[in-house]
Amino acid sequence: MLDSPSQAHTDDCVEITSVPTSITSSGVYCFKRNIGTNISAGVAIDVQVNNVVIDLNGFVLGGLSAGPGTNATAIRSSGRRNLTVRNGTIRGFFIGIDNLNANSSGHLYEDLLLDSNRVAGIRLLGEDHEVANNRIVNTGNSTASNTATGILTVNLSNSLITGNLVSGLVFANFATGIDLGFGSAVEVTGNHVYDVNAFNFSNGIRANGLNDGIISGNRVLNSNAAAGGMGIIAVEASDRIICSDNIVSGYLTAISGCATVSGNVTP
Repeated sequence: MLDSPSQAHTDDCVEITSVPTSITSSGVYCFKRNIGTNISAGVAIDVQVNNVVIDLNGFVLGGLSAGPGTNATAIRSSGRRNLTVRNGTIRGFFIGIDNLNANSSGHLYEDLLLDSNRVAGIRLLGEDHEVANNRIVNTGNSTASNTATGILTVNLSNSLITGNLVSGLVFANFATGIDLGFGSAVEVTGNHVYDVNAFNFSNGIRANGLNDGIISGNRVLNSNAAAGGMGIIAVEASDRIICSDNIVSGYLTAISGCATVSGNVTP
């Protein structure tokens, strides 16, 4: 089992001692021990204000005991600004980190291990966000949904997804490593997307209705892609998508639908 990230601890903080809980005041919050829950619905940590930092301090927020039918979310915000979540493990929830509202802005999710979440590691809407240097692994195996996605965005704009490892999406009918749904001006660079293995369609990186996107310098590799699998694909009126300097291997179709294609390696 993968261990949580190891970073310097945050000590000057408000300790989160149990879940479920709601954050209703701006500030810096942290874990000082592993916390587990068996809730199968609702939210473990509900962020209800702007300007919040949650530092897991290398510890685990765990929901595996709820089982594969869980509908619970680990950390959720809706329409908030400037939420940072960093440095720890989120494991075993329906969705690891969920942002429900396109009016959100300025979120940073970094240095996290999102492990064995059932449907998505991260779901993100809004603008001016960054998702960086996370490991999102073993997503899937839900009995409540037939999809699995490492990073799922909807109406995202002016944002950066960089340096993430997305690996081992399994036991779903449809799986995508990084799924960019609509929005504009999103840059997806330097990510590693490995072994997205659904029963039906497997996609490494998909732009669905996205405009003015850059998909560059990624490694999209699959040892066992299902029929219909695409390494990098732009569909549904995606416009001005640049796909450059990626390495894509193991898919029936390596790269499709990009407006500009240059410097890619597709052995």
